[in-house]
Amino acid sequence: MSGGPMHVFGPLVYIHNLLAAYLNTCVDYVIPHDHVYGIQLDNGTWNGIMGQVTRKEVDMSGTLMYMDASRQRAVDTSVALFINDKILTYKRPVPQADLAGFLKPFTPMMWCMILLTVTVMVTVILWTQRLQNKFINPDALVKDGEEEQEETRRRLSEDERQQPLPTLWTSCLWSFSALLALSSRWWPQGTVLQVMAGVWLLAALVITTVYRSNLMAMLIIPKLHLPFNTLQELLNTNIPCYVAQGTVLLTDILAAEPGSQLHRLRKQMITHSNVKKTELDVLQGKYASFSSRLAVLSSIHNIFSTTKSCPLYIASETFFGSSSLCFVFPKGSHLSRKLNPVLMKLQEAGIVDHVYLEGIRHAQKCLKPDSTLTSLRTLQLDDFYGVFCLYVGGMLLGIVVFLLEIMIVMYYRHR
Repeated sequence: MSGGPMHVFGPLVYIHNLLAAYLNTCVDYVIPHDHVYGIQLDNGTWNGIMGQVTRKEVDMSGTLMYMDASRQRAVDTSVALFINDKILTYKRPVPQADLAGFLKPFTPMMWCMILLTVTVMVTVILWTQRLQNKFINPDALVKDGEEEQEETRRRLSEDERQQPLPTLWTSCLWSFSALLALSSRWWPQGTVLQVMAGVWLLAALVITTVYRSNLMAMLIIPKLHLPFNTLQELLNTNIPCYVAQGTVLLTDILAAEPGSQLHRLRKQMITHSNVKKTELDVLQGKYASFSSRLAVLSSIHNIFSTTKSCPLYIASETFFGSSSLCFVFPKGSHLSRKLNPVLMKLQEAGIVDHVYLEGIRHAQKCLKPDSTLTSLRTLQLDDFYGVFCLYVGGMLLGIVVFLLEIMIVMYYRHR
């Protein structure tokens, strides 16, 4: 058989042994020197596994082959054992701390609406105070007893009545203090102003409660943002993409029409025959991989078997539709006529499907929706850098305002 352990889908060895027992013979793997599946060269010959089969150096392929028109003409095939398509895979991103994470609980539109609401509230409080001090007699604010009137007169003392109209600073300070859950020395006077202040306090409570809950949820249950999920999105990145040498996929990419997605992929394409290096490089995120679904699922299965993790994800877009995978035999081989009935019976008995599912059982765990990283994670110092910067900026701004106030006071004293 052509192909070795690096080419053979693990559980297929079980099928090889069944076929060998049926033929009462042994299995000997012959690895092609170039380690590729095989494409037709310019002189009409084939390399890789296809070359071994067409030259009758082996009796059959030990690995499953994707069949196109040129391969169909060069070799005989077994019955179709698996249905396959082409997919993109890449290293699954991991959650990382976000410097601007404290802004994420609300959308930009929501932040603009909150800022607009605060601005309206500041304006309303400012003008309500001015109108109230201008048209309303403080003694008439409360009429239900001498004690209440006396309390009102105390709050609106002679000093307060002789002061100029309430400043914009007082209105801004109280409005933002309510939103930040901070105390303020100023207290709204009058029924109208107290009703508006109560409504704003309730609204501020709702906003801050929702913000805190969303912030905590987004910090400990992060959502992963995939670098790409389609070929078009991959082309919009600078991520290199691996395509195995000697495959029909590589031939299709090299023959793609100018301007098509496959033709544009040639700028980012990396191709070689070192499968082990490819697996390591994809795991490290050096580049993506464009390959058959069976090969990718087999790789994910092997990775999970050794690391108990799911470090790769598969893009949702598939390519070239469903195609069959078969064993190939030299043209006119009597072996294909002997083994095709056996393979058909194995398929009808469900053994082929059992072998396939057994070979990717760990990959199936990684492909479940709940296998994506949605579990709680420990918070890191980086998660709070944005909040720390916000507090430091506020303190620096407060110091600047304090120094300006001192300078203004000293200026007026020396006039």
